[in-house]
Amino acid sequence: MSLNFNISPYYDDFNETKNFHRILFRPGYAVQARELTQLQTQLQDQISKFGKHVFVNGSIVLGGGRLFENDLVSIKLNSSYSGSAVTLSNFAGKTIQGSTSGTIATVKTIAEINAAGDPKTLIVKIKSGGPFQAGENIVTTTGTVYTATIQSSNPFNTAMGFSIDSGIFFIDGKFVYLEAQNIAVSKYSNTTSHNIGLVLNESYMTSDDDESLLDNAQETPNYAAPGADRYKASLTLTVKDLGRSEEHT
Repeated sequence: MSLNFNISPYYDDFNETKNFHRILFRPGYAVQARELTQLQTQLQDQISKFGKHVFVNGSIVLGGGRLFENDLVSIKLNSSYSGSAVTLSNFAGKTIQGSTSGTIATVKTIAEINAAGDPKTLIVKIKSGGPFQAGENIVTTTGTVYTATIQSSNPFNTAMGFSIDSGIFFIDGKFVYLEAQNIAVSKYSNTTSHNIGLVLNESYMTSDDDESLLDNAQETPNYAAPGADRYKASLTLTVKDLGRSEEHT
């Protein structure tokens, strides 16, 4: 665990060498916030020791099915349609159809404009029909209809993508839930080599970050009762160039 909890306001000074295995609360004595936090640390320490005996760090415990695809197509889009900026997130995970070609594809992942000057890009898996046509419009086929225009000059490339199903991973002594994620391994090629892995993100969360942490005793968030903070651990699917695997699990 990279975060230090033995700081204000938590003061969690748990020390395994003292061999304290229970916190024994007594009537007539105030309960310390430190004791409540350290109680969790004691339990986590026991779980961590067992987990490290059974699992290698980074092990898949449940779920986590993986799929690598090197037969995807990237589509470069114009940044706006009918005078409005194209919102790529509206296309993520959707089925799209070419208005002229009739080609149908599933959007596996998206890539926004970046510092290298790459345009807004969809990485898709063709489901039926021939290739899309340069300059044609594409539309989503279910729910709210969103439209974008394919660039007219050299808009298509082969691409590689990687997806992982939701699951539980053993990471640094913790069993961490992973949401299903997709990522572009390479937007404009299917012959390059990369490291693909999961990065552990650790953070403190307060009620300013997530209003569900507010007291809801009256069935509504009470902004006058913020309550306890939370330690959050999450995993992000990440691609890096070869030789940069130090952050991966």
